[in-house]
Amino acid sequence: MNASARRVPLASKDSFDLAISLGDPQGIGPEITCRALQAIFEEQPGLSVVLFGDREVFLARGGGPLLERGGGLVFHDVPWSRDGASPPSANAGAAAFSAFTQAVDFVHEGRGRALVTAPLSKEAVARTQPGFRGHTDWLGRYFDRDPLMLLASDAMKVFLVTDHVPLGRVSGALTPRRLRFVLLRAREYLVSRSGSREVRLAVLGLNPHGGEGGELGREELDLIIPAIEQAGGEGRGFFGPFAADSFFRPERLRGFDGVIAMYHDQGLIPLKALSFGQAVNVTVGLPINRCSPDHGTAFDLAGRCVADFTSMLMAIRHALSCR
Repeated sequence: MNASARRVPLASKDSFDLAISLGDPQGIGPEITCRALQAIFEEQPGLSVVLFGDREVFLARGGGPLLERGGGLVFHDVPWSRDGASPPSANAGAAAFSAFTQAVDFVHEGRGRALVTAPLSKEAVARTQPGFRGHTDWLGRYFDRDPLMLLASDAMKVFLVTDHVPLGRVSGALTPRRLRFVLLRAREYLVSRSGSREVRLAVLGLNPHGGEGGELGREELDLIIPAIEQAGGEGRGFFGPFAADSFFRPERLRGFDGVIAMYHDQGLIPLKALSFGQAVNVTVGLPINRCSPDHGTAFDLAGRCVADFTSMLMAIRHALSCR
């Protein structure tokens, strides 16, 4: 069948294993999706997938043979209005946002069993969607939930108390309610995935050297330690707070099932130093299963089909395992 004829009928009641939004059309999302799907269809040839994004871009990034293969791969075209602007551009951001939201609607309606989102540019999307802070924040408002960002690799699983929050606002965002919520939600997730209630979570401090008894900041004493105790302490698997600068050693990590980081870079710098391209972003606490790769749009690599697609492949595998 001609690739241009393969479209997903939006009125169709068919259910798909997976919906994928292709991300920013000027980024690497279309090509890493193409290469990841080539691998996943070799593993699971009967898989059914619907793609949301710009068809012409996907074809230009090597997607033609995939769309010609028949079977369970179909495409919903979300055209990008090309204006010649360099990335990050408003028109590309608008197309990426539209593809993402249509894919979310599709899965929410029960027509897709899981969602994977390729990288988009928050800066580009915000030019037409002011205040946009990323997939996780938008999904929380869409579903009226308080989602938790998890980055998971073979080396570690990092849960973030605050995610896309400017560093100067982190301390104010560390409320007792938020800390208890994250501790308990992270534990619930690990128990559900492992089948064991014997999970161990390391809770990091906020300040240098864990605050040095209040001399370098009081958040550990006033917020983090009380939250650990209220969540059940070591009896329920919560340990810490640990000084972050000396925590991320392989031998220390092996003693825990997960790490609670107070802010984005505290947890994700060590994770990406040890596991970049080998981790998955999981949104915990939604009524749908949503995953994404652990990296961004990589505009400088886009269009050359040289970007590493491993994390996208891992995101697809994880999403399928959660169906």
